Amino acid sequence: MASPSDSRVKTEHIKAALKEDKGIDATLNTWKVIRFTEKGDNYQSDVFSIYATFMQDGQLQNTSYVVKSVIPAEEKFKQYYHDIFEKEAKLLLELARTLSGKLIEIGQHVLRVPRGIFYSDTFESEFLIMNDLRLDKFKMVDRKLGLDLPHTILALRELGRYHASWKLLKGKTSEKEMMARYPYLAIKSWQNIPDGMGDDLDGWFQGSVDNAVKLLKTVTGYEKAIKWLETIKPDFRKIFIEQMNSSEQFAVLTHGDYWSNNMLFRYDSEGCPCEIIMIDLSNYTHSSLATDLNYLLFCSLDGNTRKTHLSTFLSAYYNSFATVMKAGGSEMPFSLEELLVELKANIYGALMAFMVVPLFIMDKEDVPDFDEINDIEKFNKNQEERMISQAKNNPLVKTRFLSVFDDLLENGTIA
Repeated sequence: MASPSDSRVKTEHIKAALKEDKGIDATLNTWKVIRFTEKGDNYQSDVFSIYATFMQDGQLQNTSYVVKSVIPAEEKFKQYYHDIFEKEAKLLLELARTLSGKLIEIGQHVLRVPRGIFYSDTFESEFLIMNDLRLDKFKMVDRKLGLDLPHTILALRELGRYHASWKLLKGKTSEKEMMARYPYLAIKSWQNIPDGMGDDLDGWFQGSVDNAVKLLKTVTGYEKAIKWLETIKPDFRKIFIEQMNSSEQFAVLTHGDYWSNNMLFRYDSEGCPCEIIMIDLSNYTHSSLATDLNYLLFCSLDGNTRKTHLSTFLSAYYNSFATVMKAGGSEMPFSLEELLVELKANIYGALMAFMVVPLFIMDKEDVPDFDEINDIEKFNKNQEERMISQAKNNPLVKTRFLSVFDDLLENGTIA
C-alpha cells in the first residue's frame, strides 16, 4: 500500500528526474516505489527509493533513486517544515555545487554529498530526488556500535573539507552579505521553532534531562553529574542554543546532524572504509565548527575510542581543513591548540548525547515510531522505562552514554 509520501511522486516527476540524470534521450518505461529504511531511521522526513526501467540507445536499462519527502504536518507547522526541507534542497542543488566548484578550482575533490536531481517544492507535493548511492556500494554502519578509528578519521577529513570550502567561498565577505546571497542560510531549525512547537521541544529537553538523572541514579559515582543536570535543566534550551553561537574565527557552514546514521561508507576489497558520503543535511547552519565535531565525537563513538584517539581525530580534521585552505591560498583561521580550546568550551554534542544516544543504542524493535515521538508526554514516559531497562541489560549504556559524563567530569565541565 502506498503511503501519502509515495503518492506525491508522479510519473512526470520520474521522467523529469530521468532526463536530468541520464539525458534527454532517456525514455521512462516503468517505475515503482521500494521501501528500505527501518523504524527510527528518520523522524523529520520520509525516505524511500524509486526503481525505474528506461530505454536509451536502443537498450532497456534500469536505475534507482532515493526520494526524501516532507512528512505531513499540522497546518500551523507546514511553513516550518517546508522551510527546513527547501533549505536542504537548495544546498544540494545550488550551494554544494558552488562549494564543489571552489574545491575543483584548487585541485581538490568535489564535496562528498548526494547529488540533487529533481525537487518538487509545493506544499502538497514536496520531495527531493537524489542519486541512489547504494548503486556505488555505499552503505551505513551499525548505529548501535558507532564508529571505529578508520571510519571516524574518514568522517573528520570530509568534515574538514566541507568546513574549509565554506571559509574559502566566504573569504572576506561579511556574514550579512553571505546571508543576502544565500537567504536560506537564515533558516535555523533549532532557533526558528514556530509557536506551538516550542512546548514540545522543551518537553523533550526536560524529559531527556529527567530520564538521564533517573538512569544515573541507578549507578554509583555520578552524583556531581546528577547535580549538574538538575542545575542546567531550567535553562537547558537557552544553553543548548548558545552552543551554536560562534566567533568569526570558528564560524563555518555546519552539517548540523553529523552522526553515524548520516554517513554512508564505501569499502575496499579488504573491507576497510575508503570513502564517505555525508547525507541528511537538513539542519546545516552558520555556526561554530565545534558543534559538528562534538556531535560526532559524543554521539557516534564509544568513550574509549574518543578518549584514546582524540589527538589523532583533531589532527585528521585540522590537517584536512588546512590542506584546503593552503590550496586556496588562504591562511588557517586557527591553530590546532586553539581548535582544542574551542572544542572543549562547546558542549553541544554532549547535550545532544543526553537526548539521542539512548535512542541510538536501542535494539531496533524497541526504537519508538513516529507517532510516539509526536506525543512527547508518552515518549518521555516510555523512554524512562526503556532507559532504566537498558541500564540493566545493555552494555552500550556504559560505553556510549555514561562515557559522555565521564568525559565531562574529567575535563572539568562538570565540577
